[in-house]
Amino acid sequence: MTSNNPQAPSNITKFSYKDRFFKVEDSVDQIVWHYQCDGDILVAESEEARDQDDYLENKKQRDKQLLDQMNASIVKEFGQDEHDKDEAAKKKSLRNQFFYQERTSQTFNLPIRERGMKTDPPKTSTFSVETTQWMVFDAYMHTYTEMIRTEAEEQSKSRGKDKNKAQVVQVQVEDPLYSTSMKRCLKIMERMIVQNAESEKFSDYKYYEDTTDDPKSESFGSVLPLWRFTTDKSRRKNVTAMCWNPRYKDLFACAYGSYDFLKQTSGLICCFTIKNPTWPEYAFTTESGVMCIDFHPTAPALIAVGCYDGTVMVFDIRLKSNNKPIYQSTVRTNKHTDPVWQVRWQTDENAKNLAFYSISSDGRVTSWSLMKNKLEAEEVVKLKLMVDHDKDLASN
Repeated sequence: MTSNNPQAPSNITKFSYKDRFFKVEDSVDQIVWHYQCDGDILVAESEEARDQDDYLENKKQRDKQLLDQMNASIVKEFGQDEHDKDEAAKKKSLRNQFFYQERTSQTFNLPIRERGMKTDPPKTSTFSVETTQWMVFDAYMHTYTEMIRTEAEEQSKSRGKDKNKAQVVQVQVEDPLYSTSMKRCLKIMERMIVQNAESEKFSDYKYYEDTTDDPKSESFGSVLPLWRFTTDKSRRKNVTAMCWNPRYKDLFACAYGSYDFLKQTSGLICCFTIKNPTWPEYAFTTESGVMCIDFHPTAPALIAVGCYDGTVMVFDIRLKSNNKPIYQSTVRTNKHTDPVWQVRWQTDENAKNLAFYSISSDGRVTSWSLMKNKLEAEEVVKLKLMVDHDKDLASN
């Protein structure tokens, strides 16, 4: 038996405005009120006690007078009762709605009992090991792979397949050292290192002042070399075309081919950025030399290419791992028979499909539409070589 209330809460939490966080209140009120009645205690010799006695005495007299009047009226109306003649009966007062006694009783409350069972504690063991971040990552990926394999087996079983031939899904986990996020971080670090190493050139690039517009200046202009963009793949090749990206102002593409028509080599397309002039961002190789290129004005990832052998191609620089073009003209699609000297994207926004134009030495101006699986050619105009025979005869 204890004085604590078994039903008292033990985890009352209140917010402390002083400490600005919730606190658990340790002290809990254990008092249980069974009956409570408000009252006042008066000193017997005080004026308030005497006034209270006078009030009770007057009330008693008024009640007695009222009872006598009621008895007199009853006797006057109904006559004297034989039982009232008895002195003992006269002493008893009448019981009515004004004078009665109310008796109450409190039921017995059963005591609260608790039943407990003692069992042996569960077996435990302490295990500790030093771990690293990559160990946690490998364990997580192993668990994730097992979960995917289990789900695939359950799906195959639910579809009615043989349990012995359950389909096992092999999830290829990408190595964090060669992941896409790691390559992106290395690219950003390389750009930061190059910009710090060549901070003077970047400052000259931003704040270079040209005095050729000054009317008092006698100079005819000057050229300030800043960067030299090159790569090992472009050796013994000529730069045949350049084009700036319409959206990313620091990105431009260079086409490499050969103007020595008797010694043609493979072609190359490199996309350089001013943020990192030491190495091209993207590079694509072609079987024939590239003679012209053009970026799409609204889809800056697409590059139209014209080659020396008359082939036109479309590359998507977003496909970094694929060195092949997404579209390429062939003999079946009526490709050019001579070198392509210029390509230009169509700027009509109302066109259903993307398209570009090409002009070649064979005299054809062709419109190429990018369909779902191939390039569709449409000849726009056929150029002809006009020869003045009179001048030829006169020269002879």
